[in-house]
Amino acid sequence: MSVIEVKELSHPAGEVLKIAAGKTLDLHSQGSVTMPAGSTLQMVSGYRTTSAATNSSTLNSTGFTASITPKAIGSKLHVQIVTNIQTSGSISGAGLAIFLGSTNLHGDAAYGMGQFVHSAASGSTDEYFNVYIDAIYTATSLAVHTFELYFRAWGSGGTVTLNQHAGFTQATIVEYAQ
Repeated sequence: MSVIEVKELSHPAGEVLKIAAGKTLDLHSQGSVTMPAGSTLQMVSGYRTTSAATNSSTLNSTGFTASITPKAIGSKLHVQIVTNIQTSGSISGAGLAIFLGSTNLHGDAAYGMGQFVHSAASGSTDEYFNVYIDAIYTATSLAVHTFELYFRAWGSGGTVTLNQHAGFTQATIVEYAQ
């Protein structure tokens, strides 16, 4: 294999440097690269098995957080959370929302929910749900962005529990170039 060393690559105005089909350009963290819109810049994920419960009719923290440090201001952060919920007692369901700091990414603090599960059998019957919730947020800085899952009971006289009976909550955050 041949190696060509140059101090700088440039191109005429209006032209683009191209890499031959089937070849790879390895920058070894030199310079900067502008990725096409929609390209994945990074992905982080994590999970938690600790349970959390509430009987509150207002959204409150589950204690589950996921963080990412964006590579670019203005990039899109797609936050995806999968969890399981148990409803018990006479509540009629559970609501979930993703927060960034004190901001509910799904609307107002009381009712803005990204996901709602309806408990069909109220009373003493326990019901279990696997739930997916997501939100898209535009990175406003290169500082750490910490997202947090909130939940609430819908109705009274019962409890909503996350990660009951060996369940887990998993979060994935994907950063996309814009």
